[in-house]
Amino acid sequence: MRSINDQQFSEYIRRIGDGIEPFAKDDLIKVPSSMVIPWEGDHSIAQLIEQVFPDLQNHAYNARYMVDRALLTPINEDVDKLNEKIITQFPGEEQKLYSFDEVEDDTQHLYQQDFLNSISPGEILTGQYAGTRVFLPRIPLKITENVHLPFVMIRRQFPIRLSFALTINKAQGQTIPNIGIYLPDHVFSHGQLYVVLSRRVSQSTTKLLVQKGTIPGEEGVHTKNIVYKEILLHSS
Repeated sequence: MRSINDQQFSEYIRRIGDGIEPFAKDDLIKVPSSMVIPWEGDHSIAQLIEQVFPDLQNHAYNARYMVDRALLTPINEDVDKLNEKIITQFPGEEQKLYSFDEVEDDTQHLYQQDFLNSISPGEILTGQYAGTRVFLPRIPLKITENVHLPFVMIRRQFPIRLSFALTINKAQGQTIPNIGIYLPDHVFSHGQLYVVLSRRVSQSTTKLLVQKGTIPGEEGVHTKNIVYKEILLHSS
């Protein structure tokens, strides 16, 4: 049974989705204090990680522990930074396994492996096989036109990537029992705050770190809620 706090939180999320949660100014709404990790510099990021991934080193090989947690943030650049911070906490020595890359029809070998290894185009993954064992062949992947490279690159690798953090948009449709939300800047698109808050199971297992959440003269932490009400009216 849901607690009163979770019922109130569900109403809070609904108001955010409808764009009717009261705001202080410039679409900035107040965040429930129970969720907030105060921004006090970069060490606050470590605190967020600890809240979502407690005692990480002793759970490094616990699959259930891992799939029940995630950090969410708006852009890929911050996803990479968060993933790197978490990976460094794992026990054991780091090993780098490079993919084998080549450029189609590059008979003169104009593009060096170090450069090709540094390219990181997105790959499409879905959650339909969660909890099952699957066979991932090492196959050549041809980079598509929308990556906007001046050549066609072929990468031979296992199509997987460690991911403790992901973008808010990639998290749509998923339910994640324990989430941490990192907002180095405010959300930038319609309904993005609603999407990230509605991934949770309980208010008590949702933590939010807002880097620019202070409003002079206002108590608490605030973040932007962008809702284009004309879209909601049109869709209804």
